[in-house]
Amino acid sequence: ITPREGNPVYNGMNEPGNVEIKRKSPFNLDEIKVRWKKAALENCPGVPCSYLYPPGPCSAIVATPTGPSSASVSFGLPTYDGGSPITGYVVTATPTSSAPAKRKSSAVITATGTAPPIIVTGLTFGVNYIFNVLATNAVGPSPTIATTTTVTPCTLNTAGTASLSPTLTVNTALTPSITIATTGATGIGTATGLPAGVTAVWSTNVITISGTPTATGTFNYTSPLTGGCGSVNATGGIMVTPAAPFTCGISTVSDIDGNPYNTKLIGTQCWTTTNLKVTKYNDGTLIPDSTTSTSNPWAPASGARTGYDVSVVPLSDYVGTFGFLYNWYAATDLRKLCPAGWHVPTDSDWNKLVISSHSGTTVADTSSTSSTQSTTAGTVLKSDVTNTSAGIGLGWDPASSTPSRGTNTSGFSALPGGIRFYPGNFVAIRIYAVFWSATQFDDNYPWNRILTSDDGNVERNSVFDKWHGASVRCLKD
Repeated sequence: ITPREGNPVYNGMNEPGNVEIKRKSPFNLDEIKVRWKKAALENCPGVPCSYLYPPGPCSAIVATPTGPSSASVSFGLPTYDGGSPITGYVVTATPTSSAPAKRKSSAVITATGTAPPIIVTGLTFGVNYIFNVLATNAVGPSPTIATTTTVTPCTLNTAGTASLSPTLTVNTALTPSITIATTGATGIGTATGLPAGVTAVWSTNVITISGTPTATGTFNYTSPLTGGCGSVNATGGIMVTPAAPFTCGISTVSDIDGNPYNTKLIGTQCWTTTNLKVTKYNDGTLIPDSTTSTSNPWAPASGARTGYDVSVVPLSDYVGTFGFLYNWYAATDLRKLCPAGWHVPTDSDWNKLVISSHSGTTVADTSSTSSTQSTTAGTVLKSDVTNTSAGIGLGWDPASSTPSRGTNTSGFSALPGGIRFYPGNFVAIRIYAVFWSATQFDDNYPWNRILTSDDGNVERNSVFDKWHGASVRCLKD
């Protein structure tokens, strides 16, 4: 083998020798190495050469409807970019063969973006879609992933602004109630952030927030809408301040309807000075109104309220002056008629009032079953208002056989609201003031107190059944 002219001759020890090797290649080994290195530098960003691939798949794809023709698609990013930066993401929405309301569509919709979430528009309302996501780089696309369930564009829920952001005193009824209009919803979930004693209900696209807060502070509430489309919360705020120190005779107390009542210290007891006219128990439950019923309004044995015969006096006029008449079941219902911290007086409570209001040498009888407890206490307990005009009037009847005008020196201000009998007849307005006690005489008859227009007596008896209607006063606990 004869070497090219000018090239050295090597022996087996890689040293010049006498062994001749004739090479057919036009390049020697050093030239090949140079050419290989040049090619590597031209095709790779560095040496040693790095290989490039498509990115890995995305993960955890979730699609959420955002309206009647759109959806938001979120997903986890690939953990491997293939050695080349990811340039974007492609979302594909493919309609399925089934859909609500038999809606159909064959159009495949795509959307692109550089980061999640990606909004897909142009969808068909009511059609079910499967969403796929892939990532791309300079080399190509990643494997695709798809939603595990179908997603349907739908009408979005909305919640309006709360009608009120009230500031009120603790143990005072939220009056009027807060209302929030909604659209697209079918109800609400569990509301959070409301003060104790206040609840939220949904009906006919309106959230109503009502009750009597029993805790103080600033309350920012949230009520999630259910049904429809989207994740929407109705929100608002309520501030509840501590009650001012209560001073009987100066401070007032309000029922759950917001009706205020003046107070008076008589002896050692603090009384309201007008009859109760609340329409709901303290838990917000409405007390049935039987004013215009001609049948027994008290059966079965459950609470009810009534005005007087509307042919004699309009309901609003009567309630404004005399309050409602309640049956004994309402007066003693565990949900309570009187405001929080007050109660319907017991027979013993009435005895104390009679004793503190009695005058004369004879001590008021509060222990026996005789009907007359005092012949003088009635005068100081009765309002001094008498009727001097035609019609029903507002006070005690001055035309009775032996009229006895009250002096009201006690401040109790008793007025004669009359009574309702079974099965619905009304008697004795302007003649009798009849008050329930919370104490039973027996299973059918409770103890009560009666004041009349004829004398200054206070009568203690049990002649009225539990289903009759009588007035109610409240006593501070």
